Amino acid sequence: MVKGFDIIPAILAVFVVNILYLPTVAFAQEDKDCRTIFLQEETQDFLKKINRYQNTSDENVRAIAEITEFLNSKDICPKDKATLLEARAGYVLKTEPVDYGAAVDDLEAAFSLNALGVDRDQDIVGLASFIYFAYGFYDDAERILGQIITRAEEKSQPIQRHTKFRYAASLYAQEKFSAAKEPAYAAVFQPIFEPEKSFFGILDSIYYELGENDRRQELYSAYNQAFPQEERYDFSAGQLPDVARIDASTFDILGIAQRNRNAVVERRFPPEYPDGCQNVDRTPVGENLRIKVRFDVMPTGKVDNARVVESDYDCLARPAIKAVQQWIYKPKLVNGEPVIHPDVETVFVFRLEE
Repeated sequence: MVKGFDIIPAILAVFVVNILYLPTVAFAQEDKDCRTIFLQEETQDFLKKINRYQNTSDENVRAIAEITEFLNSKDICPKDKATLLEARAGYVLKTEPVDYGAAVDDLEAAFSLNALGVDRDQDIVGLASFIYFAYGFYDDAERILGQIITRAEEKSQPIQRHTKFRYAASLYAQEKFSAAKEPAYAAVFQPIFEPEKSFFGILDSIYYELGENDRRQELYSAYNQAFPQEERYDFSAGQLPDVARIDASTFDILGIAQRNRNAVVERRFPPEYPDGCQNVDRTPVGENLRIKVRFDVMPTGKVDNARVVESDYDCLARPAIKAVQQWIYKPKLVNGEPVIHPDVETVFVFRLEE
């Protein structure tokens, strides 16, 4: 069992019981051509049968038990075994409570057989790495992702952008910033360029940690071209962000602690339009009224010192401030420590109606 997964839940006990009470089966080595690209006919028929099961907890447990029995009572080609291990991991991940340890063991075993081809193995490794990320086992994620990259290079097979990206993320999580730079760059600027903000975000964070502001400028220029509808950065005006700024959602998805970032809003509350502000002298119906609020985000993630700095109509200032004071943020981080983020700004737009 992989380190850290030290609990054997009821689901795993089900297959243990089934295995223990299987009748002893003697079988002769069959003449099988395991070099074929196809699964053996018996394996194909078995998978068709379990694929017809309903996606319910009971049916998933049933599929897990039957796959386990099939694996332990048959002489199976490596490709078939890897496919069945991958399938069992899938059923385990769909069954509550999820036994992530059993799932990642199956994925590791399927990968170790080196029988499904580099593309399929990258998918298996990608799923295993997400489990490792979720538990904070970044060294295990680095290990298995590094292995598939090496395997692909040895076979002169292409490495998926997501594989490079996850490998860079595993290195970043361990503060191996120099090592993370090359795979992160390759993920962002792979020849078939389909921009993904999360890839930019990891590379921006790496450049920030290494103090490579010239590279950050190149990255933000590429970002401006890739996402013309998003916020743009004008370096001639000195707008290079003081901390990694591009999409940080990936850090949350992978469970990586981002060391340096600006405050990120988690929950907003809209302002309420007060009854006393319905009639505004000389303001046409349908016109937008803007209120700019400036405030500080504290290390706790709470808003403090909210004040209106620009206002089209003072009657709307109080509801704007009241709304902002309820907002919840992830605090600004500097070297992993939460700090105050002063002078954050937001603009509310009210529309005057009759």
